[in-house]
Amino acid sequence: MESLFDGINIFHTTGITLGLSEFWHEYLLELIKFAKSKGIKVVFDMNYRSGLWSQEEAKQAFVKVLLYVDVLSANKLDAKHFMDIEIEDESNSEKFLDQIAQNIQM
Repeated sequence: MESLFDGINIFHTTGITLGLSEFWHEYLLELIKFAKSKGIKVVFDMNYRSGLWSQEEAKQAFVKVLLYVDVLSANKLDAKHFMDIEIEDESNSEKFLDQIAQNIQM
């Protein structure tokens, strides 16, 4: 695994990869942890696809991954369904982004 990350400073992955199979769920989490341990920035796009797995399965996986994420790509539905954030004002993106940041830091 060490050589896989040689010369890399950003590791980008998605929820689609997590949802492909149980193997990818476990292996991708291992890759993310390894990258993080080497000081590599982890970028994660939640990118949920209902054809791959249920919302509950995705939520369980996302919770584990979010602990290691430096940059997150998520929308309001991701915040609502996977981070239990209530979206009060649909037009206030800044507040929604602040709530995501607070949840991840916990």
